[in-house]
Amino acid sequence: MSNTDETLPSQAQRNFALLIAERLEIEIDENILLNKDDLSEWIKEHNNLPSPKQIELAEQIAEKKGEELPSDLLEDSESLSTYIDENIHLINSNKPSTKQISFAKNIAKKLKLELENELLEDKKLLKSWIDEHNKPSSNGTGLKKKKVQ
Repeated sequence: MSNTDETLPSQAQRNFALLIAERLEIEIDENILLNKDDLSEWIKEHNNLPSPKQIELAEQIAEKKGEELPSDLLEDSESLSTYIDENIHLINSNKPSTKQISFAKNIAKKLKLELENELLEDKKLLKSWIDEHNKPSSNGTGLKKKKVQ
């Protein structure tokens, strides 16, 4: 069967489907990419599915909560995002990032200060220390401000 221009999907439709496939880490059958109606149906079925990364994060949260991940969440990326947003605090660590620690150590070295171990174990304490010590000096030779989270 040959496809006429009427049955071929637009380039925008193909590109959109390919973006969905990339996000979901799946491949689209070449035949689907050649038919506008088939591709529309494929997009409808796949557009709202959560990505593997979303699912992995949600599974970590569910494990931390000691519960099974509700199966209906696995079919809707918006619902899964809401679940993640409401529960992310359960798996987010209070430890500072390596980038934050490195930045603080750099400030301490320049100011010839010692960083206490408790600062290196707590994200909020370290952020406060950075904010306090990363201020330009009155003579203009102080450290540059950088935002670190």
